[in-house]
Amino acid sequence: IIGILAGCISQDGSSLRNTQTMVFLGSSTTDGFTYAMLVKQALLDAGLPAPRIVNAGVGGDVTAGMRKRLERDVLSFEPSLVVVQAGANDAGRKTSAIALKADLDPIVKELRGRGIEVVLLTPNVRGPKRITEEPLLEQYISAMREVGDAHGAKIADAYVLEQKARDCGEQFIEEDGLHLSFEGCRIIARAVLDALGHPSVPVPKELSV
Repeated sequence: IIGILAGCISQDGSSLRNTQTMVFLGSSTTDGFTYAMLVKQALLDAGLPAPRIVNAGVGGDVTAGMRKRLERDVLSFEPSLVVVQAGANDAGRKTSAIALKADLDPIVKELRGRGIEVVLLTPNVRGPKRITEEPLLEQYISAMREVGDAHGAKIADAYVLEQKARDCGEQFIEEDGLHLSFEGCRIIARAVLDALGHPSVPVPKELSV
C-alpha cells in the first residue's frame, strides 16, 4: 500500500476548482466508511479547493435502489460531482452485468444531463469468503467503463489498486470478505483522487476529525 499511496503535492487544482458539493452514492461500503472524508482531507492538506461532502451510502443497497433514491439522496443536494460505487450487493445477489448496466446507465445519464461530473468507482476486491464473486465484479467493471465512455464519466479504479495491494500481501479486507479496513479506505481515496486529476496528492495516513 505504501508504494501505491506515495506521492508529492500536485500544483494543479483545476479539476475541483468549481466543485461545491460532492456526493458519494453507494451501499454499506460507502455508508459509515472514511474514504470520502479522506478525499476531502487530502485536498485540504494540499491547499486545494475542497468540496462539501455528502455520504449517500445505504447499507445493503443495490444499483436499482440507488436509481430509485437518486432524487432524494443525490439531486436534492445540488451536487457538482457525484462518485458512484455500484456492484457490491449486486454481486451477492448474482445480478447480471446487463441488469446492473440497465440501472447504472440512467443514473449517469441523468447526472451528466444536468451538467454534474460523475466518477464511477469500481467495486472492491473480495476476501476468501466471497472470492467467487470476483468474475462477476469484473463484468460489472466492464459495464461501468461502457457507461462511462457513453456519458463522459471518469473511472476510479479501486479494484486494480486493491489487487496490487493484495498481491503484495497487504491485509485490508475485513473477515466478512466484503468490507474494508481503514487502509482499504485509503486505497479507495487514492483511486478517487487519481480520477479527479490529483495523482500526486498524498492520501492522509490518519483521519483528522
